[in-house]
Amino acid sequence: MTKRLLTTLLIIPTLLIAEPQLATITAIEDGDTVIVDGLQQNGLRLQLLGIDAPEDSNNAKLLSDSKRMGVATTDLIPLGSSATAHLKTLLKLGDQVSVEADPSGIDRYGRLPASVFRHGDTLSLNEMMVRDGYAILLTKPPLEVIHKPFAKRLQQLQNEAVAAPRGLWQTQPQLTKAWAELTP
Repeated sequence: MTKRLLTTLLIIPTLLIAEPQLATITAIEDGDTVIVDGLQQNGLRLQLLGIDAPEDSNNAKLLSDSKRMGVATTDLIPLGSSATAHLKTLLKLGDQVSVEADPSGIDRYGRLPASVFRHGDTLSLNEMMVRDGYAILLTKPPLEVIHKPFAKRLQQLQNEAVAAPRGLWQTQPQLTKAWAELTP
């Protein structure tokens, strides 16, 4: 683990991507994290920049969300499972994607924040997940790394998903609203 993190830290400076680069999807970890080969590294974890999706497995963030909300983790996991399943409908293993990485580097979970696009799409997967109601705009710092027009676009898409309602906003509106309001 330490060797992988050190390797990631050493490679990150070469990943400050001005132009989109191609990568291959090797895994979909959860509703806001994919793993890619390419970008001069295999097994690179990408966090879909600017969004947060509910957790689909027992981990520290799920426990934190559960505690903040005062609900059982077993109540929250289905939200995360739905988000992950939806991302898997948008992407398949082996798909080529275009990646625009965030120059601020990796997040506290060892992921490189990035906008990820399917071939030929003008809407990023980040935007699709919010538009479809399976993720929300991430409002906690470092918000400054998200370009203001992109953050505004994500907020607009989230508002539309809530109003429609779509995705989790349709299937579990109260729980999704409570989770979204308490997500930092």
